[in-house]
Amino acid sequence: MAIRLDHGTDELTEVHDINVVPFIDVMLVLLIIFMVAAPLATVDVPVDLPAANAAQAKATLTKAGIKTPLNLTVKVVTGYTDYISDLQIIQSELAPAGINLTIDSEAYSAFTADQSTGNFQLLIDNFGYVPSPWYYYYEILDSKVATPIGQNDSIGNFGRYSNPTVDSLLNTIAASPNELSDTQDFAQIEQIFAAQLPDIPLFEQQDEIEFNGNNVTGYPTLSNPYAAAAVYISPDLGWVADRLGPAS
Repeated sequence: MAIRLDHGTDELTEVHDINVVPFIDVMLVLLIIFMVAAPLATVDVPVDLPAANAAQAKATLTKAGIKTPLNLTVKVVTGYTDYISDLQIIQSELAPAGINLTIDSEAYSAFTADQSTGNFQLLIDNFGYVPSPWYYYYEILDSKVATPIGQNDSIGNFGRYSNPTVDSLLNTIAASPNELSDTQDFAQIEQIFAAQLPDIPLFEQQDEIEFNGNNVTGYPTLSNPYAAAAVYISPDLGWVADRLGPAS
């Protein structure tokens, strides 16, 4: 799951570019604190976490030239109660720092239309159901897949992120005979991602599906993960269907 930022060139009220990076740092710290602490609430494990410091967060925003209160809107699909609950927690964590987060729930069709055309400040969604590490970064970071604001992006760079260095690294990896061995270029992309945060990772979402292979075989396995296992992911569901067969 991740928060997606808009990196287009629309009006300032709709789009925040590099100037919001210090705010992202503050937000990410608060999220990490919550995500580490929440699972431990029911487990008797000692943990030493830094306390959230609203005054320090405000000082960071002021130093970056960002006035508070800072008003932001995040879009989410109506009925996605887990995402909405996450956003309500984020909302309460950001308020003491002078960041007012408005949660805008909308129908799935409206959400996907706004996402693909770049009509958002922030949105929450899940990403990463892809066959390789290169494709993961390609679909969310490569500027070649990003259409202008207002036009549909059907691949994944919905925030219209653009970085020539990242584009060049992705091209180098794509031309490599074995992309998994190109660890140096992947490491550079990861460092740029961590520094600029075109997306804000919240947590790693599980994608575990259990199949009964007594009558049918051909499902993805740990040794042959040729597709995402979840039955709602396209085009993976087609790949799985094409490989199913009767158990011998």
